[in-house]
Amino acid sequence: MSGLKLRDPNDVNESKHDVDVSHSPLDNLHHDEHGTVHEQDGRSNEGGEEELPFIEDASDDDSVGGFQDSIGFSGRHVGNYSESPDSDKYDADEDEQYDEDCQIEFSTSDMQRAVDLIEDRIKRASKSVTNFQRREPEPPLSYQVNSEKEIKTLAIVRNFEQQYKILYKQRKPLRTVFPNECGVEKFICTTIRPNRLPYEDFDRHETISAFVADYIAYDQLENPVEMPNIIPSPTYTLWHQHGNAFDMSILLCSMLEGSGFDAYCVSGYASREVTTVNRLRTEKLISDKPVQKHTLSESKTQNKYAISRENRMESKYLKEMRERQQQKGEDILKEQMRMEQEELRKRLQLPADELYGLRVHSWVLVLPSKRGIHESFFIEPTTGHALFPDDSNYLGIEFIWNSKNLWVNMQNCANGLSDMDYDLSDTTGWEYMFPPDDDGDGAVSVDLPVSWVSKLSISPQDFELRCPSGIRRIQLANEKVEIFADYLNEDGLVKRVKHYESEELKSVVSITHIYRHRKDMLLKYIYYSQTETDPPRHDYIYSSGHPFHVHRHCFSEEAVPVRRITFYHGARVDGLLERFEDRNTITETYRNRQDKLIMRQATFPDLFENKPGRRKRKVNINVERKPEDIEVMTETYQRTPLIPAHKDIDEIVYNSDAIQLRFHRGEGNISSSTLELEKPRTSDKQEVEPITDDYVDLYTPESSSRKPKNFELHAMLQKCLRMEKACLKSLGLSMRETKQICEHLQDHQEHVELEISFYDTVRNEKLRSERALQELEAKNEAIQRAKQAEDYLAPYLVRLENPDNIDEVTASWLKDQVMDDFTAQLKTRFNLIEVECNREAKELEGRTNWFRQNQPSLSEEEEREFAKYRNEALFRMNVLQKRLAQHKERTPLLSMQMEQRLRTDPRLAALQK
Repeated sequence: MSGLKLRDPNDVNESKHDVDVSHSPLDNLHHDEHGTVHEQDGRSNEGGEEELPFIEDASDDDSVGGFQDSIGFSGRHVGNYSESPDSDKYDADEDEQYDEDCQIEFSTSDMQRAVDLIEDRIKRASKSVTNFQRREPEPPLSYQVNSEKEIKTLAIVRNFEQQYKILYKQRKPLRTVFPNECGVEKFICTTIRPNRLPYEDFDRHETISAFVADYIAYDQLENPVEMPNIIPSPTYTLWHQHGNAFDMSILLCSMLEGSGFDAYCVSGYASREVTTVNRLRTEKLISDKPVQKHTLSESKTQNKYAISRENRMESKYLKEMRERQQQKGEDILKEQMRMEQEELRKRLQLPADELYGLRVHSWVLVLPSKRGIHESFFIEPTTGHALFPDDSNYLGIEFIWNSKNLWVNMQNCANGLSDMDYDLSDTTGWEYMFPPDDDGDGAVSVDLPVSWVSKLSISPQDFELRCPSGIRRIQLANEKVEIFADYLNEDGLVKRVKHYESEELKSVVSITHIYRHRKDMLLKYIYYSQTETDPPRHDYIYSSGHPFHVHRHCFSEEAVPVRRITFYHGARVDGLLERFEDRNTITETYRNRQDKLIMRQATFPDLFENKPGRRKRKVNINVERKPEDIEVMTETYQRTPLIPAHKDIDEIVYNSDAIQLRFHRGEGNISSSTLELEKPRTSDKQEVEPITDDYVDLYTPESSSRKPKNFELHAMLQKCLRMEKACLKSLGLSMRETKQICEHLQDHQEHVELEISFYDTVRNEKLRSERALQELEAKNEAIQRAKQAEDYLAPYLVRLENPDNIDEVTASWLKDQVMDDFTAQLKTRFNLIEVECNREAKELEGRTNWFRQNQPSLSEEEEREFAKYRNEALFRMNVLQKRLAQHKERTPLLSMQMEQRLRTDPRLAALQK
């Protein structure tokens, strides 16, 4: 293939390759009930006219689909459909027949039924129209015709295709020219339009590929073993939000090239799982990590200093027989599970693909050397996943192309793409269509035409929808994924994943909900179904900013619920990290506290057991439980290096009758010091008995240590009693806070509110109403100011105490004041005009005297400047003199008008009495 020589385009019979506009491949297309374009078999109706799709009645339930399908049909025939030339002519016979039909008499009931039917259809049609408000723009001229450069390029391309067909008869004929949506044939390289959309994170290939996979609905090829008959522009694919693999690859490649990636569209062969999107049925999970259950059971750490129990003596024979029986049962269980899995696999396994290796598909290849890419990889446009180039689902490559050139694969693909080399500069493996320049920048020596596609653009509203109609559903092997657009659901749900136990999709294991824009800061909610061993459980995950600084809230549904609340580290002043609650205990974990507290625990009596003085009752934690019900409280502290180990408290236990202390273990000791202090008893005279040796139980690992004196023990006891009181108070506050957290969760589940950006004027109704109110207030204020400016009495009425009631004296005073000020204003204006006129005359006289004195020494240019100035000055003086004369004439008239206006003013009616 490297020996191919391209013929001169001038020697090619261009008339043979001209575009036939009269008959477009689009004329052989029809639409199915879903609006998908299909190619007809060449048969037409008897009349030879084009058969238009049937638009369903608006009264049917599928009126919306029929309406949209009809619009989609018209979009496919832009520039090709033409009405009959006689469609606008007046037909007299038809008019007479219409008049005869109108003379048919209808009964009242028939007329009423007809009116009701029409009104019902109008309502249904209006609903469908409101759901489809977008109008497809008219295609530009470049979509409908080919430029001279494009025609020459098509001649070169067809020459290349013809030589390829002659030299490689065993391979499928090369096809790189396709008609667009207007029926005009275009070279496939010019269909790519490098463009970057102005949205956040659109400079990463993961974000771009995920957007294309979500935004465009995938349509399978009508003929799975042939390339499509039509390849529309990326703008068409964006507008209609559906397309086949080639349409999606071209759109994705355009966006990747616009963002600076070295991306190429690939035309090749793939497996049935890829071309039918059944590959997802074999994938366990998508981009999300596997959901891990957040255990509710309290983690119990094993004490390494605990004394191990001695092994019980038992018969080795009995032990061996028991182990054999246990192993036999496990083997039987494993065999049953294996047989069940094998049976399930056979039941779900698809039959053998008769078209294996022949299914045509298109995807995107990204090569390294740009944007920090270090190795080649594929991007599947239908899923948005990045895959390794040796993926077994991709079987062969015919050619690849971008906006600059096209390369034909000359390597053997008998073993798939595992041994494929993607060095495009190697002519033995890749045959270029247009020879590149010696610069090595990817440019070609032939002057290729620029892309005929318009600039790609997506409105913010369509970008937020993310998916067609704002919803996308994905079926995986053991999951069902639903993706929603932002603000589509009232609760802010953007993603829901149902995880099943097996591929039969019968038993639901968990349901994961992902939220956005929630005011309660909820990010994720996971519901775990009930199993044989575990009850139903709920797991709420919040972002930072929660009112109680909650990070995770897990609880179970059972008679005695178990709850675990995790807080953000460093967000709380008290350093609380986690709070765990079950039937008998409340355990709190702390970090980085000044008092070195790391754990606090409260133990409650088992209310399900019959105990003296207590009745058996069923409680719901955080609701009926009170601090007074606590039996034992325990606190654990970290080691403080500045305090000796035998005095530094490690654990303190508050019982009802005593306080037990355990100190940290010192260096060289195998045990820790302990101290038990009985709480002081009160005598019959209500006096506290003094501490004696009977109240103290002390153990120290060192025999030489000094025994503390009674006053030291008394001080220690008083300190422990204060600590016990503070511990009880803290636990009471914790129980109250947990109750508030539960109430907060329930309230926000019932009344969900979403956060709307200040700049989102479409959804922010509050901001829009406030803006409209501000504009109304500003308008009213401007009107009020204009009225006040027109009111000549406003400056004088302000001085009055009661401007609503004006007597004769006040009215006469107002009239005199207004007339005096008005006369003074007229005089001031007369004086200003007179002063300006005198100033101009004086300046002209001075400049004239200067000119007479220096006229012999002045140049012609200076004489022209003086003549110009003199003419302008005389003109200004003439205007001022005329205005002064007019002012003198109008002054008496203006005074009379003002006086008449004051006499007729209703506010000065007292003057007429």
